Amino acid sequence: MRRLARTITLLVVLLLVDVTVARAQIPALPLPQIVRADTDGTLTQLIIDGIHFGTATPTVTLAGTPLTVVTHTDTHIVAMLPSGGVDPASYSLIVSVPVPRSAIMVPSMPFDVAIGAVGPQGPKGDVGATGAQ
Repeated sequence: MRRLARTITLLVVLLLVDVTVARAQIPALPLPQIVRADTDGTLTQLIIDGIHFGTATPTVTLAGTPLTVVTHTDTHIVAMLPSGGVDPASYSLIVSVPVPRSAIMVPSMPFDVAIGAVGPQGPKGDVGATGAQ
């Protein structure tokens, strides 16, 4: 009976050591964060600034549509907008980064980006005062 108790105790200790070692090997995963996003002048590329984009190629989705990533760094991404263009509106943007040595992707929080002239045109304003000649 005593031998069985020692064996069980030893197995529990070994299991706890294995779990502790495994937990120490799992890196803390920083979430990617989008800080700013805007289009280029021709409305063909989306330029995204943020943090924790990593070094592997991220996945970029605009309103659920995957975009092709042209260049990327840990803080900057350039992605192609759809070839047919996008209607002027606000869209939800998500950047997902791969976990090293894994098939898991970590997504950012959705970021609202306005593309094109958003909203109806306002009324014509009053004529201003004439300046000095």
